[in-house]
Amino acid sequence: MDEIAIKEAGRKSVKWSFFAEVLSKLSLPISTMFLARILNPEIYGIATAVTIIVSFCEIVLESGFAKYLIEHDFADEDDYKKQFSLLLFLCIINSLIVSGLIIIFRYPLSSLIGNSGYEIVLAASTIQIVFASLNALYSADLKRNFKFNKLFIVKIVYCFIPFLVTIPLALLGLNYWSLIIGAIAAQAVQLPILALLSKRSITAKFNIKNIGIIIRDSAPMILDSVVVWICSWLMTLLATQFFDTKIVGLIKVANSTVSSIFTLFSATFISVLFPTLSRLKSNNKEFEDFFVKTQKAAICILPPIGVGCFFFSGTITALMLGSKWSEASFMIGVFGLTKPLLICYTYFLSEAFRSKGYFYRSVFYQIFVLIIDLSLRLTIGRISLEHYIWISIVSDLLAIAGAIAILRITFKMSALKQITSLVPSFVCCVIFLPFVYVAQTYSLDLFRTMAQIFFCALVYFLAYYIIFKKLFFNALSYFKFGRNT
Repeated sequence: MDEIAIKEAGRKSVKWSFFAEVLSKLSLPISTMFLARILNPEIYGIATAVTIIVSFCEIVLESGFAKYLIEHDFADEDDYKKQFSLLLFLCIINSLIVSGLIIIFRYPLSSLIGNSGYEIVLAASTIQIVFASLNALYSADLKRNFKFNKLFIVKIVYCFIPFLVTIPLALLGLNYWSLIIGAIAAQAVQLPILALLSKRSITAKFNIKNIGIIIRDSAPMILDSVVVWICSWLMTLLATQFFDTKIVGLIKVANSTVSSIFTLFSATFISVLFPTLSRLKSNNKEFEDFFVKTQKAAICILPPIGVGCFFFSGTITALMLGSKWSEASFMIGVFGLTKPLLICYTYFLSEAFRSKGYFYRSVFYQIFVLIIDLSLRLTIGRISLEHYIWISIVSDLLAIAGAIAILRITFKMSALKQITSLVPSFVCCVIFLPFVYVAQTYSLDLFRTMAQIFFCALVYFLAYYIIFKKLFFNALSYFKFGRNT
């Protein structure tokens, strides 16, 4: 496809990606609403510690091969078919090796993450690694070819797993096993569906010599993903060393609650951004144009959600988690406040780096973010739990400042325009703050507070429509729901 066709395919994919994320990401907070009322924070703490190890292995196995499939330029369809078959073979072999190593070293690994006594849980969790690596490869095939309508089908099936598996098992008293088995089931169910929808035939006539090329080209992608994983899990990982299992569970659930709220929209943009930019990487003008339009659309939608998370954190906690999770309220407020900017700048920067093949530059940036976060948490963060949580805002703002600087230096995108693009959202957020003040001043029941949240959202978008009409319709047109102005 030429650049115009690629951009159009990318824009069309956004709508399908949006609907898919709405379904899958709504299932997470809804299922969490049930599970949080059945399971205690300590149970989540045990499952979280196991997830740290398993997710790391999944990242290593998925990142290189899946991103290689999306980003690499193949000679022709036959070359693509052969290399896909080779990648599939490598995924199976590598995932089995990694799973075996975890099982062998389950005792020291469990001790490392402060989860001694639950080694069997860690060993059982390795089953999902094989499925996850293969799912990532088939998903990459569909994304490369902009078949997001087919991924939509997979998301529909995925969203039912918590209700058919995890919640029933939790009600039967399986505690952390319900979370582990649910995670395995979610990965296992997706594989046959993805393989069927991909329709990618497998051949044994691949060239073994290509393994060296794949490893060479995938190595920086894997390194980049590993550093990103460390950055994303650092807060929880350090929490296992500083606090007890209950606090770790609170931090994990608070963070995942915020992520589930924002991923509904952020994944819509990001899942389309990488494959589209990867195909536009040779045309700097079209590359920047699509990046900027995507970023502006995201900035229009995400900031008010962050402000809402901060001021209505108590309502969100009560609604999604229940009364026994009240301690997570201030964590949700803090994590949610800067999450929109983190997505619109740091997440988008990472996708721009990867799509251009600048994986080592992405690694250096992530190391910069890692050093900042680690330094703050090992010093100020150790004072108390409150300091440990509040320091996240400082860490996020420094990471965002670094992202804006790098976008200017590497991609020649104006730093001033990057900053001023936030002005419309900031102005409209200020407009609805008086209505937020009512909830903070007067004690309202849950129903009235929910009504106020929806009213604030209406005020925000109405103000955006009246004051910044062109930007409003451009954001809608990005989703193919409106017209360009």
